[in-house]
Amino acid sequence: MSNVHTVISMKLAEGNEQAYLSWLHDDAPVLARVFARVGIHSKVVMMNGSRLLAHYEADTPTAVAEAFQSPEAVAMLTGRLGALLDPEVPPIFYTEELRWTQSVPRPLKRAAIAMSLKPGQEAAYLDWVRNTAKNQFGDLWARYDIALKEVLVNGTNVVSYYVIKDPTKILPSFGEPEAIAALQGELGAMLDIDDSKPPTFYSEVFAWHD
Repeated sequence: MSNVHTVISMKLAEGNEQAYLSWLHDDAPVLARVFARVGIHSKVVMMNGSRLLAHYEADTPTAVAEAFQSPEAVAMLTGRLGALLDPEVPPIFYTEELRWTQSVPRPLKRAAIAMSLKPGQEAAYLDWVRNTAKNQFGDLWARYDIALKEVLVNGTNVVSYYVIKDPTKILPSFGEPEAIAALQGELGAMLDIDDSKPPTFYSEVFAWHD
């Protein structure tokens, strides 16, 4: 049973969005063979313009890195896929720090938001995620028909991943009392928030599972 979740962020060169979607579908059979070898059981790609988030479920923490090092992946990254990516923006690997689940009737969709921490708040944020977040937000997540909520982190970069009945409710959920209290308190003090802009929202564009 897969029990390790990883997210990778990448960026396309501007104007390559549709070509990337075509690549995803064309090369899915090749990726499936690679994933079977290393123990990856699902991949979900979400996009916001030219920015990408890929969410993986795997058997081991090293499976995604092994997939990227496979001959097939190297050929992709030095060929058609590599030509689509922005060479100035390296990929970022995110590690799962929180997973919360409940039973929600299908159909379900996947989405994510990306946020940043203030420099120096990394350790405090990890402590909050591991020890406080579920108690503070569990009732809210349950009300909003969230089947799976994950928080994945790399330094000051944070991704919140959702499997949810209605992704359009994710951003409005930040207006709920629990969220307002958290953002006005300990959590808000750690996040690098621009009041004029909401968090970056990513929508599902591709899903594969074995």
